[in-house]
Amino acid sequence: MNGSPIEPKRQHKKFYLSFALVAILIVVLAVAFFAFQDLGVRDPLLYNNAVTVQVATDKSLYTKGEDVSITASVLNGKNEPVNCTTSISYKVFDSTGQEVCSWMTLISLPIPLPTYPAHSKYSYFPSVWNQKDSNYTLVDSGNYKIRVSLEYGTSECEIEIAEY
Repeated sequence: MNGSPIEPKRQHKKFYLSFALVAILIVVLAVAFFAFQDLGVRDPLLYNNAVTVQVATDKSLYTKGEDVSITASVLNGKNEPVNCTTSISYKVFDSTGQEVCSWMTLISLPIPLPTYPAHSKYSYFPSVWNQKDSNYTLVDSGNYKIRVSLEYGTSECEIEIAEY
């Protein structure tokens, strides 16, 4: 007989087995997804047991006379907090390595000094270079290197100034 009661039981068994396999596959994929997400969150500079400095500008190409916004950041990769810096030094060099201008920002901090928390990044308010040299003359078009120094280190970035 074709319509025996055993056949529906086999169909139910196959359905439950398929459902269980799909459920297991979904759980495995979800666990793998979240495990890889966790790996992507860890910035190596924030877990290198050192304090480093980064510098960045808001863009790499500027029109002659346009303000250049420079952001200095401190990355504390240590397992403990470290004291905040009290000054930032900025220097701009032309393509021949000649210093074009420099300035310093003093940061007034309360006593006791605040700290950068462990495994953190702190960015200071941007400083603006108006593309003028130490004689207050607008610099020529070309490539420039910006160097930022804090008590924890130095970092550089490059920009280009073009006439448009």
